[in-house]
Amino acid sequence: MKTLLTLAAALLALCGLASAGVELSEDQKQLMKQLRSACMAETGVDEATIDACKTGQFADDPKLKCYLKCTYQQMTVMDDDGVVDADMLLTMLPEEIQPKAEPVVNACKEMRGADACDNAMMFNKCLYEKAPDYYMVV
Repeated sequence: MKTLLTLAAALLALCGLASAGVELSEDQKQLMKQLRSACMAETGVDEATIDACKTGQFADDPKLKCYLKCTYQQMTVMDDDGVVDADMLLTMLPEEIQPKAEPVVNACKEMRGADACDNAMMFNKCLYEKAPDYYMVV
């Protein structure tokens, strides 16, 4: 299971490249679907609410906030307190985009809300605001 999560983490990092023209393999797409399904089942969030994030529409929905937390925790880049491990997240990205991603991730990693779910939401909103062309949600 840990291997699956590590692969899913790497895939999420790659997923952000989809808008930059990088195609995911069918296996990678399947792992992304599994991660989405697991976190949707855990939180009960509606799929349309998740998909709306792709265009910067972040609903003020506790289920969405906890869904985002779930994806980061499954990828092992967020702890139970909602603190983002920016270094871990950056190491999962392909080397060629790390220089572009680093200032964005570092600018957003300190976002803090009322709890871990709120932190995940604030982190995502910040990522979208700073790099909408590269933002993607699982």
